[in-house]
Amino acid sequence: MSRQFRGEHLPDWVLEPNYEHEIIPVGYVFQKSKVVPGPSESEQYQRLSLTMNGVLPRSREATDGLQPENFDGYQLIKPGQLIFKLIDLQNVSTSRVGLSEDLGLVSPAYIALTADRRVLPKYAYWYFMDLYNRRIFNNLSEGGVRANLSWEGLRQLPFILPSIERQHRIVEFLDAETARIDNARATVQKLTELADELKIATVDQLCFGELRARVDQIDSYLPYNPHRNTYLAIRSACGELPSGWRYLRFKNIARRTRNRNEDGNLEMLSLRQTGEVVYRSSTAQNQEPSEESIPKYLAVSPGNLVLNPMWLRGGAVGVSELRGAVSPDYRVFELSEEIDASYLGFILRSRPFIEQYKLLERAETTFDRRIQQVDLDNLPIPAPPLEIQKQIVRQIDEQFAADNVMRPTLTRVAELLTERRSAIITAAVTGELEV
Repeated sequence: MSRQFRGEHLPDWVLEPNYEHEIIPVGYVFQKSKVVPGPSESEQYQRLSLTMNGVLPRSREATDGLQPENFDGYQLIKPGQLIFKLIDLQNVSTSRVGLSEDLGLVSPAYIALTADRRVLPKYAYWYFMDLYNRRIFNNLSEGGVRANLSWEGLRQLPFILPSIERQHRIVEFLDAETARIDNARATVQKLTELADELKIATVDQLCFGELRARVDQIDSYLPYNPHRNTYLAIRSACGELPSGWRYLRFKNIARRTRNRNEDGNLEMLSLRQTGEVVYRSSTAQNQEPSEESIPKYLAVSPGNLVLNPMWLRGGAVGVSELRGAVSPDYRVFELSEEIDASYLGFILRSRPFIEQYKLLERAETTFDRRIQQVDLDNLPIPAPPLEIQKQIVRQIDEQFAADNVMRPTLTRVAELLTERRSAIITAAVTGELEV
C-alpha cells in the first residue's frame, strides 16, 4: 500500500484504512469561514463554547473561566460546522474539536470549517476526534509561546475520504456505540458523586452532630461583602458547641509557609477535589511546568495542609502524606499541635464551610473568586479536645473503608470506558472494524 501524499511520505500518525479511499489535504474539502456579526447584531445570538462534552450553549454571564468584556469580536457558527481550538497545544487535557448543532457565537480564537458535499460533517467530526484521542494535534504545533496550529497548517493535513455510503455507516455505528459507552460512563460518574455526597454527609454528622440542623440555616444568598466577619458567620450557623469544644481561628492553628522548590529536586504534586494530595504523574495532567517555573513551586512536607484558594468550594483542600512541590497558585500550611491534621481536613471540606467559601467568593470578576488570606485566617474551626478529634477521624476512616476500596475500582472502570471509546473510534475510521 502506497504511503505517498502530495509527493511525500505520509506522516506516521496517518492510519491508512483497509477500504477504498482517497487521502487529500483538509483544505480540499473544507472551507474556513469567519462571520463576525458585530456590535449591532451579536446580542441576538446565544454564546457557544467548545467543551470536553461538545459544543454547548454557555451563559453570557458565566462566572467560570476567562470572560470577555463584550462579544463584539466573536464569530457566528451555524449547525453542521466543525470547530477547532488549536492554541496552547502543549495542554493535552483540553478539548480540540467539536461539531456545532446550534447557531451561536464562539471565540474568535476558534477555527470554524464548513465541509463540502463530499464529506458528512459527522464523519469529519469522528475522523478528527480520532486524531484528538491519539493526541496528534498536540504534536503539530508551529511553534510560538503557546504552541498553536493555524488554518494554514491545518488545511495541509491529510484527510481520509471514503465513499459517502461508508461515511454514513461509520457515523451510524459510532453514534450508537459511543452513546452506549457514554451512558455507562455517566452511571460511573453518578456513583462517584453519590459516594462523595455520602462522605460529606458523614463528615458533617460526625463533626457537627446535633448542630447539623442549624448548619442548614446558612444564608447562601447574601451579597458578597469582602468585610464580612467570617468568624461570626460560621458561629451563627453552627450555634453553641458541646461542652469541651471550642472555636479556634484558622490563623492560630495554621501557619502559611512559602518554602520553594529552589533546587528543583522535589517531585510534582497535585491536589484532587477529593482532598487527596497525589503525585502529578498519577493524574491526567500531562502538561509539565516549564523549567523556569519549577523553582517557584511550593515545597510540601507530610502533614502539611494544602489548598487551592480558587476552588475551595469544590473541595480542593487536604492534608499531604507526601513530600513534593505544588503549584505556586496553591497555599501550604504547617499545623499546630492543637489540631489533628486529618480532622482539620475533614472540617474544611464539610458543607457549612463550603457554603461559607461561596459567600467569600462573591465578586464581580472571576479572579476575585480566589479566597483572600485574611478571610481564611478568620475561619472559626469547631474543635473538640484532641483525643476526640482523633476519635472522629477514626470513625470517619472506618466508615470510608468501603469507599476507599470502591473508588479506585470506579476510577479504573471510567478509564477503561474512555480507552474503549477511543479504540472504537479509531477502529471504525480505519476499517479495523467492519461497519
